[in-house]
Amino acid sequence: MTAADVSTLALQLPPSARAQLAQALLQSLENSEPDVAGWAEAVALAEVAAARTIGRAVLPSECAHACNILTKHILEEDGLLHSLRPFTRVHAEHLAELLSALRVVQERVRGGYPMLYAPLADAFCLLERVHWWALDEAGMLRRNRLIDDEQLQLLRTWHVEFSEILAWILGALAEAERSRVLSTP
Repeated sequence: MTAADVSTLALQLPPSARAQLAQALLQSLENSEPDVAGWAEAVALAEVAAARTIGRAVLPSECAHACNILTKHILEEDGLLHSLRPFTRVHAEHLAELLSALRVVQERVRGGYPMLYAPLADAFCLLERVHWWALDEAGMLRRNRLIDDEQLQLLRTWHVEFSEILAWILGALAEAERSRVLSTP
């Protein structure tokens, strides 16, 4: 049985059964079986995927699509992170797509609606990895001279704008939560 088979099976299980399966697999890791380690990882990733799917089901379709874009650029091979490591090139269309997706999330928050945590965590992950891998002087791309000045400037500009939008979203959500807590008797 492959890790993909285990992942498919795990997604068909109810959440409590997925959790039990993950625990059982992790406990059996003491036997040092390489297949079991792959299976445990597959179940854990299936749980993350299921949680994201369930959470996004409550969002309007445009916002759910924007959240999927944020996640895609972390997890999928054609995403931003996979283009940075191993480095191929900076794709301007990736950066534009991510900014557009985050603006959709910003508009939802601006409208006073709550937002899920996972897409915001994904956005932070993107910022963090781009900084560590490409923008930081000690980062892999600059240290190994893999990125040219033009691509570096493209990433810097994107990083600043993406950071500003994300900071606005978090500030608005924090203010909304503060208001909610203060208005609760």
